[in-house]
Amino acid sequence: MASLKQQETAGRAESVAEDLAPSPRESVCWFSGIMETKLRENDHKGHWRNCDLEYLEQRIREEIAELSAALMQYQVASLSPHEATRTRYLGDRVKREAADVANFAMMIADRVRGELLDLDSAEPEETDPTTADPTATWPLCTVCGKTARAGRHSTDLGEGHDYSPAEETEAAPRGLDFKDDAL
Repeated sequence: MASLKQQETAGRAESVAEDLAPSPRESVCWFSGIMETKLRENDHKGHWRNCDLEYLEQRIREEIAELSAALMQYQVASLSPHEATRTRYLGDRVKREAADVANFAMMIADRVRGELLDLDSAEPEETDPTTADPTATWPLCTVCGKTARAGRHSTDLGEGHDYSPAEETEAAPRGLDFKDDAL
């Protein structure tokens, strides 16, 4: 995890970003109060930063199922004018279940944020720039078997041919080339 100093530095950077951001909407402020209440009710369980991402993902899925069930019960109860007290109770349950889902989403985002801070502060790998092979992560061309970027390239015999990522197969795996990343 990130050191306290790194977290403070990140906190200051986020603080500057928050200063530039518009004020939160009334609905966001109201809902964040419910989220905080639910977090405090569960403080005895320990911090989410000690949980695996897989566990947090499993928990958010469970909370989504609980929210769906609560919402269905609320919708059924709201159809009856004689069910006002029950509708109010179920409405509160929907809000609390929605806060649980939001809290687990926040926990996942916070865990990933911490891991990214760790990456940013990690010592860079020491490589000898005179021996580093920049083509080591390039994909292999399925026509000639050489590493290649997308586009036209030549074989040792000077014959040119086109290469595109569409020509890739499992026999010629693609390296770490993020230009096609669809984020």
